[in-house]
Amino acid sequence: MIDELSGATSALVKVMLDANLQSQRLSANNIANANSRGYSPMTVDFDRLYREAEAILDKGGSTVDELTAVKESVGTSSYTQTDDAAVSLDMEMVRLNQAVIQYQTLLKAMGKYGGLVKMAINGERGK
Repeated sequence: MIDELSGATSALVKVMLDANLQSQRLSANNIANANSRGYSPMTVDFDRLYREAEAILDKGGSTVDELTAVKESVGTSSYTQTDDAAVSLDMEMVRLNQAVIQYQTLLKAMGKYGGLVKMAINGERGK
């Protein structure tokens, strides 16, 4: 039971970390091409990514393998959406700051989860 929960949780966090990193890369690319004629800014489609990850977790089965497959496809165009508007530098800075905060939060949550698993394995009690 712990292996299934731990594996699925780790896989889900890895998917979200990779999506977050891809979001940062796309924002940097959008900023770099802000003045390029005909360039359309791109973002990660977090809603679609979340819906697919949630569907995998809801149906059970080999969730870790399926979430890993989603993780590997995060950088592809299937999770990337293009805005038709011009690049807004202010909006890109907001997206970058949001991505940094989300990334730090995911890392902190993963660390706390690891601490809980360690406590459970060692039979410790929380204070």
